[in-house]
Amino acid sequence: MTPPRYWPLGAGRKVTSPFGPRSGGFHYGTDFGRDGGSANMPVYAVADGTVIHAGAAQGYGGPDPAGWLVVDHPADAGGGCSEYGHIIREVARGDRVRAGQRIGRINPDSRTNGGTAQNPIAPHLHLSVMPHAYNPATKIDPIPWLGAALEPGDHRPPTTPPEQPKTPPILADPFTGAVWSPNRHRRSKGTPRWIVVHTQEGGRTARGLAGFLANPASKVSYHSVNDEHEVLKVVAETDAPWAAAGANEYAFHHCFAGSYAGWSRNKWLETDATDGKNEDVQLTRGAHVIAWWSHKYRIPAEWIGGRNVPPWGHDGICGHIDLGRWGGGHTDPGPNFPVDELLRRVRQFLTGVAQPPIPKPPPIGVPGTNPDHYAGVLLYRGRPGNNPDQVRAVQRRLKAAYRAYAGHLAVDGDFGTQTEAAVREFQRRSGLVDDGIVGPMTAAALKAW
Repeated sequence: MTPPRYWPLGAGRKVTSPFGPRSGGFHYGTDFGRDGGSANMPVYAVADGTVIHAGAAQGYGGPDPAGWLVVDHPADAGGGCSEYGHIIREVARGDRVRAGQRIGRINPDSRTNGGTAQNPIAPHLHLSVMPHAYNPATKIDPIPWLGAALEPGDHRPPTTPPEQPKTPPILADPFTGAVWSPNRHRRSKGTPRWIVVHTQEGGRTARGLAGFLANPASKVSYHSVNDEHEVLKVVAETDAPWAAAGANEYAFHHCFAGSYAGWSRNKWLETDATDGKNEDVQLTRGAHVIAWWSHKYRIPAEWIGGRNVPPWGHDGICGHIDLGRWGGGHTDPGPNFPVDELLRRVRQFLTGVAQPPIPKPPPIGVPGTNPDHYAGVLLYRGRPGNNPDQVRAVQRRLKAAYRAYAGHLAVDGDFGTQTEAAVREFQRRSGLVDDGIVGPMTAAALKAW
């Protein structure tokens, strides 16, 4: 049952501008105020969550602490994000807030509200709601979402205490050896709360990769690497490896040796070792490492990828891609990485009990398209195996059919930052996952060739 939500303003509030068409445009939120003026009126969190954006923002004013707040709500609080504009914040990014908690006050400066000297707009709160994750293209009417909201200050109804987790079994040490890398530095932050999965994009064995990482000239490293035979420590857990640019200190980093972000799901789960590699066993050994860190450092065995980039406010497991440009701008472990199967194996190590398969979310496609026609298509920025002819076809189609945001594209076969941005915009407008990756569903929706 979803816990109750709270009104963002206290008694006396009223809706001053509803969600919907307004002045020839569309108002993607609800404005709240009160008769007699709402300057400095306290603003309250509508649900439990973590602050992911705070401070000055275009359209909401500044300088910090004036501007906005965005709060990401976990699944047990109903999920989604709430956005509070035209306020002066009283909490910071990364803070965890409770439903009904005071988080700021309405900015008394009318100049931040979008009006003019001739037509000023009184101070007010703008509330937007996104039902799943932070994505401005998915904003919904906040009033139905708030439902039977409580007044700030009301007590929550009693809830059943959560069941205490059972004592997990003693895990065997997953590591079979060590090849230490000099490419590291002493961690200055606290204990990491993320476990990040990487692919090598080359090579074959853990021993070969560890040898490469042990060379100072490589200027790269991970905490550990594995293949189907060996699991090797490379950098001590008290140090930060050189794996993800600005995110080196914030995670434990593990790399699957000889793996590629372009692998299919079936390749990741392949048990046939006639090619010299049993990928399924390699995935299990990697899951053992992740379970080891999850148990040792109390990091949840939950996949937090696909939420915020980077995933501030969430503890758990993610891919290199989920660190964004701050983490180096990489795309591994790839769109076909079997997250569900990795988590099942991690949880099996943690509980000692066989875990049922975790249902995969159904693929999202555009009605009336034929993704099967584009089976095997995989194009994204940084992928060594991009087909230049296919990239040119995508660029040509975007440029010709979607001039408003892709008319500037060069048809050069290079999947660069501008092509990625145009693909993301097309995906957003088409109701697809906006990951910048052209797979069968995006190619079908685009009718690329």
